[in-house]
Amino acid sequence: MAKSRLVHRTPGDARLLPLGAGGEGHRPVRRARPWQPHGFPGLGVGWCLAREHWGKGYATEAARASLDYCLRELGAEEVISVILPGNSPSIAVAERIGHRYLRDIQYRGQTVHLYGQRLSSK
Repeated sequence: MAKSRLVHRTPGDARLLPLGAGGEGHRPVRRARPWQPHGFPGLGVGWCLAREHWGKGYATEAARASLDYCLRELGAEEVISVILPGNSPSIAVAERIGHRYLRDIQYRGQTVHLYGQRLSSK
């Protein structure tokens, strides 16, 4: 994994900058956070990563931090991720953080994969 530093800007919103990047003007390498927009089928964890930073472990690290936030701060019992079919990098991240394929659903007029897991504070 490339060297980086985790920066939290808002509760549950994990952002990571490349090590050595300074100041607020630098673009975050990645971001992951819990979210539940209108019409979303549950509390979700989503991640976003600039293409030039794919394959470095950043998305997995951010998603794990968001899952931890969902468990410890929000008391969530279940967390999901909605992933477009064919997005194998996001499917791999979902599986690395413990999500399993649940089913296909319709979301915003398209068929998407629903991944998720039950969380336990034990």
